[in-house]
Amino acid sequence: MTVLEQSQKHTTALFVDSSCDVPGEILKRHNVQVIPSVLTIKGQNIIDDKNDDLKALDLMRRYDFKSQATAYRIQSDENLFRQLSNRLNTQGTVAGLVITATRLQAENYHTVNELSHRVTQQSNRRLQMVGSRTLYSAEGLLVLYAARLNAKGLAPVQLRKKLVQLSNHLYCYTIPKNLGYVRKRGKERGEKTAPWAIAALSDATRMSALVQFHQDQTRRIGNLQNSQRSALALLVEKLRELIASKALLIPQVIFSYGGSLTDVADWPEMQELSSLCREQDVQLIQTTMSIGGLYHIGPGSITLGMAARAHNWES
Repeated sequence: MTVLEQSQKHTTALFVDSSCDVPGEILKRHNVQVIPSVLTIKGQNIIDDKNDDLKALDLMRRYDFKSQATAYRIQSDENLFRQLSNRLNTQGTVAGLVITATRLQAENYHTVNELSHRVTQQSNRRLQMVGSRTLYSAEGLLVLYAARLNAKGLAPVQLRKKLVQLSNHLYCYTIPKNLGYVRKRGKERGEKTAPWAIAALSDATRMSALVQFHQDQTRRIGNLQNSQRSALALLVEKLRELIASKALLIPQVIFSYGGSLTDVADWPEMQELSSLCREQDVQLIQTTMSIGGLYHIGPGSITLGMAARAHNWES
């Protein structure tokens, strides 16, 4: 490697909002800085900066998210502004990229957008946003992809271009534990900013739904399922099809669960997912769901993030 090539490595500072489903330990390893959010629950404001990967489990033990959690938002203040500016002005850094959840989570998206503009205006470095156009585990895939490319020394413009391209192929499949919880949060946000307000789902039903979030749009896949496990089984079979047809674009998927992973480890569907990924050389990252995910879709919910070519589901 030439001196010039060495000087160009790690020239882009990477940031991500705290709702992505990637353990904080992995983000630190890849030098990705978290933009923290604040969870308001039972009148208390709790910082979510992903510094403690056990915090989500602790909050679920201590609080009832459905009745006691009232807000989850990025709190833009002078301290956050200084943190971003300081990171951006680190020696050897020429630009920064902020990876965010879908723009349909309007409040947080616009907060980050305004903050990025302000940092850029008052700094000699440019800080740009890259919307993942999806949520949680699929947003996490984009972050890890960005870290790998950044480690290769890709120029900021090229890096952003590749991330935008991949965002068009990201799928977050979600299996909510409680459809009434999802509808409650959707109604709170309003239709314009509520991708999870799925009117067809009944609050009273105990059935499970498989929901796809892709390119800033949400749709329910097929009919309601008898259980989360039956919905997960459908999802594992779809992943198998995508791998077999070479439609999986990155050999990596992220599974997140709104609880302890030991609760689902013995499910036959989880064992099938693990075996499939192991046999096909696909890295399976398993993690507790982010606090943002817990707030929006509820404890006990499941997500699976993947990058794939367009694919259809039979009704």
